[in-house]
This record gives sequence, C-alpha cells and structure tokens, in this order.
Amino acid sequence: MKPQPLLRALLPLLVVSLVPAAAEEIDPKIAAGVSDRAISMAVAWRFTAANEVLTAELKYKDTQSYQTASALTAALDGIGKDPKEIQRGLEGLKTQALKKTADPVAEFYRGEVLKALDKTADATAAWQSAEKRAAAMVTANPADARAQYYLGAASNRLKKAAAARAALTKALEGGFDPAMTHFQIGLSWVLESKWSQALESFNAVEKADPRFAHLYYYRGLTQDKLGRKDRLIIDLDQFVKLAPTAPEAKTARAILGSVK
Repeated sequence: MKPQPLLRALLPLLVVSLVPAAAEEIDPKIAAGVSDRAISMAVAWRFTAANEVLTAELKYKDTQSYQTASALTAALDGIGKDPKEIQRGLEGLKTQALKKTADPVAEFYRGEVLKALDKTADATAAWQSAEKRAAAMVTANPADARAQYYLGAASNRLKKAAAARAALTKALEGGFDPAMTHFQIGLSWVLESKWSQALESFNAVEKADPRFAHLYYYRGLTQDKLGRKDRLIIDLDQFVKLAPTAPEAKTARAILGSVK
C-alpha cells in the first residue's frame, strides 16, 4: 500500500524530527565572562543580581567557571544567615579548585570565605595556592588580564602590596572589571598606610559601581585616617545599608555607635 500524498509530504519532516539535535557548543571564554559578571555582583554583596546572571545563562551551568561563581554566591549569601549555604558554597569552591588545578579563581575565593569564617591559616594556604596558579598563568600569557587580577588580589591577601599593585595595574590596562580592580588597588594602598592614594582608588570604585558595598567600609576607614569623621560616618552608614550581613558590618556598627 502506497503512502497517501499528505503522508509522503510529512515523512521527511518526521525523519528529521527523530534525529537528536546536536548539543550546543560551549565557548569557555564566554562561560568565563558569565562567571566574571556573576562574581563581580557577588563580591559587591549584590546576590540577587548575581543569581539573575547565573539563572539567565544556565546553558553554561556545567562549566567550571559557572560552578565556581555559583558556589561563591551561595557561600557569601549565606554569611550571617545560613551556615549550611556557607558550607555548601565552600565545598563547591573546593571541588572546583581540585577539578581545575591550574585556575586560581576557586582557590582565591575559597580563601575569602575561609577568612570570613575566621579560619586564617586555611585562608592563607588557599591564597598561596591561588597566587601560585595565577603566576603560572601570567608567565604563560602576560596579557591575560584575568590572571593578572587574581595574581594581584592573592598577593594583596599575602600582604605583598607593591607586587599586588603591579599585577592589578596590568589587569586594569587589560580591561578587567574596573570596580573590582580599583578596589584591590585601594587595599594595596591601605596595606602601606598611604591614605590619599587609597582614597583615590576607592573613589574610582564608586565611579565604576556605586553599589560595591565594601568600598564604603574601607573608604570610611580611610576617611578616618585623613581626619574626616563626617565622611567616615556617611561611608560606614552606607556600607551597613548595602551589606548588613557582611563580617565587617559588626565593626562598622560599633564604630558608628561610638562616633554618632
């Protein structure tokens, strides 16, 4: 029995529909860009925005960079609210650090979360690992702005201010996130007690992202060193509003209580 004309016309379409669609190819550079955007929101204490970035880019959810950003967001968002989320995020960062041993990102942020939990020795070990990984990437490709940033950020945590600033300047020149990079440069000046330079850097953070919470904490302390108590109060008050659950918020509230 021959197929009817309509059925004959539909047969090619039916055959095509039965062929599995090819999986969409994932560009690791684009995935890293998605991760960087989410991380920039998370470290600014903007967790809703970070999760919105991750939710909008679920096609990258199986990549190491995406999972690192997701784990970091969960860990930081859990601080002051949900210890289980902190632990889940910390375990996620450890998993990604072990999975991709050449990349510094997960190790650096594992150190940041451990610091927030007052696990100083473990945090230092994680930053040392991140610094070593980032240095290897910079040696292989000095133009890698992302690697330069994490080399600088890890060096900052290890109190190597001049080395940190050198790497961070190259990260900035290479186009890495300006708010994050200026913030780290500001911290390097704080390490050296160079308050005018620190103030200039923190002002640059505000220009790049006025909702970057921690700029107000460190700029407030810098204003105090420069004898500007009125600006200290304004900045610390803004910090507490933007990041009420941050580990530094307790100190900020205590300072505000003593000077108001």
